[in-house]
Amino acid sequence: MELPSDFAERGRIPLIADVTSILREKTGEEVPLIAGMEGPASLASRLLGTYNFLTWMIRRPETLSQCLKVTGTTCSAYAEILSEAGADAVCIVDGIAGPDMLDPRHLNALIRPEYESFCRSGKGIKLIHVCGNSTSILKTLSGCGFQGISIEEKVTDLQAAKKLVGSKTKLIGNLSSSGIMLNGTCEEIKMEAQKCLEDGIDILAPGCGIAPKTPIKNIRALVEARDEYYLTGKIRVRTHHNCASP
Repeated sequence: MELPSDFAERGRIPLIADVTSILREKTGEEVPLIAGMEGPASLASRLLGTYNFLTWMIRRPETLSQCLKVTGTTCSAYAEILSEAGADAVCIVDGIAGPDMLDPRHLNALIRPEYESFCRSGKGIKLIHVCGNSTSILKTLSGCGFQGISIEEKVTDLQAAKKLVGSKTKLIGNLSSSGIMLNGTCEEIKMEAQKCLEDGIDILAPGCGIAPKTPIKNIRALVEARDEYYLTGKIRVRTHHNCASP
């Protein structure tokens, strides 16, 4: 495989670049604009097939390494396009690289070099999200150069996670998107938000993509929790107060 010379003009890439520029203009400079994309490992698994990707990790690591170099370069090129269009940060989502799917030793040997190259490329903030309980690879990810690591609620010991990533990398998350954000009350969301912040989360956010049909009032409750915590150090939880309608 190789990266086409006219990559920036292929498929939906020009459309996404235009959308990014429009969003940048409409949101102004006060709201950070974060673009999401699949990471090198996930992209390789799409192209090769998941079975081939996982078996080649063991049986044909040299071949897979060559493929990852191409997909890693592709991610870096796409990130540069998005940054030029106005994105403040680019977040790669690489679920298949997580310990639920992959031995952390293979992540370190084959995928880590592409993460390091991605973080060094272009401008803008580089973030990563890995699905599942990513505790065992947090130290590796933080050493790649990512400025933020998004974690799911399956990472239960946030204080330990914070120690693993150190001071250079920020922890993002980790309220359950399909649980409390979708089905919880505003008060429950605020209580969970306070616990996350007190235990070491640096940037309060859902632990994964926002589920369809998540009430707008629940998203507003999360924003209110963040504002209240950073302004006063304590989130106001009113058990007899109904959240404002969306």
